[in-house]
Amino acid sequence: MKYILELEQLESRFSPSSIQPTAIEQAMLEILNDARANPAAFGHSVGVDMSSVPPSPPLAWSLNLETVAQLHAQDMATNDY
Repeated sequence: MKYILELEQLESRFSPSSIQPTAIEQAMLEILNDARANPAAFGHSVGVDMSSVPPSPPLAWSLNLETVAQLHAQDMATNDY
């Protein structure tokens, strides 16, 4: 199967220019959005039948969610969960 890369326009979101996802985080988000755009193709690439899963709109990076996730992870590590 051949993949075609294309840019998708996301909704406008405020994000301070000094706080952006890392290159690895951005790559992960792009892979996730590719899978959301075409679940059947993604499923085929990993050997799972996802032909009944409908496409979903792309996700955008959330600084608030990132901050909360980091605080939660730190709390779990601190408290040895």
